[in-house]
Amino acid sequence: MNESNFGPGSGYEKYTTTLPKAGGRFVAVTAHFVNNAKVGIDLTCSLAINTKLIDSQQCNFDAIDDLYKIKGNPECNDQLQPGFEADMTWVYLVPSSTL
Repeated sequence: MNESNFGPGSGYEKYTTTLPKAGGRFVAVTAHFVNNAKVGIDLTCSLAINTKLIDSQQCNFDAIDDLYKIKGNPECNDQLQPGFEADMTWVYLVPSSTL
């Protein structure tokens, strides 16, 4: 994750490995998103898209905060306008025992 407070492409950003909480692991889901809506969508900093990761026990996990810090994700408030496409990675913190 970019914890440097410099935007991607600035030349000053620095990506570091972020470890999960003890007893947990991260699950990443990458998808190609096409905005077929009539309005712009902020993929990283608003609730335009509410994703859940569901395990074999039907537990629902929310994506971690600060998705804009993940390398390759759109920046916060970078509105994906109608007709445009973007790759997006959602990351979820789950217990290590989750299947």
